[in-house]
Amino acid sequence: MGCGLTTVAMVLSTFVDQSFTPAKVSDMYGEKKLPAGCNGSGYLSAMKALRDNGITITDPLIYSKATADKVVNDFRRYLGGGWTMFVLADFKTNGGGHFFWVTHVDEGGNIWAYDAYYGRKQTAPINENYYYPAPYYKVAFGVKK
Repeated sequence: MGCGLTTVAMVLSTFVDQSFTPAKVSDMYGEKKLPAGCNGSGYLSAMKALRDNGITITDPLIYSKATADKVVNDFRRYLGGGWTMFVLADFKTNGGGHFFWVTHVDEGGNIWAYDAYYGRKQTAPINENYYYPAPYYKVAFGVKK
């Protein structure tokens, strides 16, 4: 499964029901005819899948490949209001979109996330700022139960 479906599964298994796995989310995408395949999935599909399962979401924040220092204040504001952040970012300057779920920003501006790829060999959550200047943030939206 890709990072988009896996991130949707993380959110749903945390906020709705632990039975949500990436495979179950993949089946749900197929049933709802939400695009997902070899080229990945989109944030609009993730928003629909989450909303359809009772997750409250915000309007998306659109960035132009912003670095952590450009998004951290937005994230702090949302996190302080009880939201977590569903994020789409690039880890390469020429693309390579990747989803992850931000749950905390510390006093030093470090962005902590559950990340299906970059966090697979580390104890979650991981510090996304470790890869600075990547990730290059493209879209983020708040999610909460």
